[in-house]
Amino acid sequence: MRARLVLVLATTLAPAAAAQTPELTALKKSCDLGAVADCLALAARHLAGEGVPKDAKQAAGFFKKACEKGSGRGCLELAQLHRAGEGVGRDVPKAIELFERACNTGEAEGCTTVGLMSLRGTDVPVDMTRASDLLDRGCRAGSTKACAALGTMLESGRGVAADPKRAAEIFQKACDGGDAEACGRLAALLRDGKGVPKDMARAIELAGRSCDNGLAMACAQLGAALETGEGVAKDLARARTLFQKACDGGQSLGCHRLGLMTRDGVAGTKDAAAAYPLFLKGCDTGSAPACFEQGFAQDRGRGTPANLAQAMVLYQKACHAGEPRGCYEIGVLFGGIRGVTNDSRQQAEFFRLACEGGDARGCSKVARFYELGEALPRDLPKARAAYEKGCDQGLAPDCAKVAELLRKRSDGLPADPAPAVPFYAKACDGGVADACFELGNLYEKAIGVTQDLGKALELFKKACAAGDQRACARTRGR
Repeated sequence: MRARLVLVLATTLAPAAAAQTPELTALKKSCDLGAVADCLALAARHLAGEGVPKDAKQAAGFFKKACEKGSGRGCLELAQLHRAGEGVGRDVPKAIELFERACNTGEAEGCTTVGLMSLRGTDVPVDMTRASDLLDRGCRAGSTKACAALGTMLESGRGVAADPKRAAEIFQKACDGGDAEACGRLAALLRDGKGVPKDMARAIELAGRSCDNGLAMACAQLGAALETGEGVAKDLARARTLFQKACDGGQSLGCHRLGLMTRDGVAGTKDAAAAYPLFLKGCDTGSAPACFEQGFAQDRGRGTPANLAQAMVLYQKACHAGEPRGCYEIGVLFGGIRGVTNDSRQQAEFFRLACEGGDARGCSKVARFYELGEALPRDLPKARAAYEKGCDQGLAPDCAKVAELLRKRSDGLPADPAPAVPFYAKACDGGVADACFELGNLYEKAIGVTQDLGKALELFKKACAAGDQRACARTRGR
């Protein structure tokens, strides 16, 4: 009696096995006879548990039959199971073999999957040549994901020769297929005129579409256009909203720009304390300018307690990530101010990095190190080149230094003064009295220029007005 009760309970509690319906029987028979579509249908049912018990192993068997009969879809689905270890043992080499087999039959996803694995180094070594080849095949076969990834490689030159024109064409294809990231990247190329004619109206339209589809990068791009009014009516309130949306989506540019607007009270209340965590988030998500602003806030105690040691860490982080202002500020600190140990070698190196990154102040500072041979070997051509960079960015005293160095040969003897004339002129226009005086001398004495006494007097008067007493003496009685 007890045995019978156990049997009854077991029967009651056991899941009911799905009956082998005539339809399933027919599908299996058809599959066994070579009907690939029916093998795929059976595999899908077993994988999802539709009308049959959920059974990934059974599904793998039917996908294998389909694959062996030439079905790219069957190979692709079986590859996914081998890669995940679902219903079969996890076997990445087998999965890759099956993905490539699917790719060779025209299955775009097979090409794309291995292409992305090779690009990212996921389960396989990074292989940029293989990645670009497979992504190209995937893109041609209709995968918008492959097109977007290949376009990014071509845009950046990562692993392939940079080709912004082809990148734009591929982004357009992916964008037309509904890929929001591709639309956003195409918008950036149109904004900058890289590979395509500059078209701000279209760039803004694409950025707006991508932003609406959840692409944080595009929200930041659109916000930047609205902030500056480039190609669209300026709208600071909307720009701020878009930067917030971008920042919420983890986009560092959005956090950085929102931080600046918050700190400076643009389209909202001025609030340095609320700006600080935005700079922090921007820095943590990869914005070198945000790291600089976070460091500057800690350096000056704006919106957060002052912490010079942490500020220096952030300045260095910003510097090494390509933000020259970070290099310049830490160079200044290594001058021995505010308790930082004086280290002229470190100072010269950070000023050099600032100059290379485009900070004119860094160029002016490192030029002096080269000129005097302090902390760096004396090198007048390098000094002149650095001063010239500062001059090009509007530092008038650096223009005067270029002129001065052009008038001296490396052996200290006089050189042809003619090349110095335009630099003296630029320095004089920028308010450097000594440059006006020296240029007046050249015109008065016909050195490197055609003599012009009227112009010489005009320059002496300008130098005198700027406080050069030598020039004042030259204008008396004239």
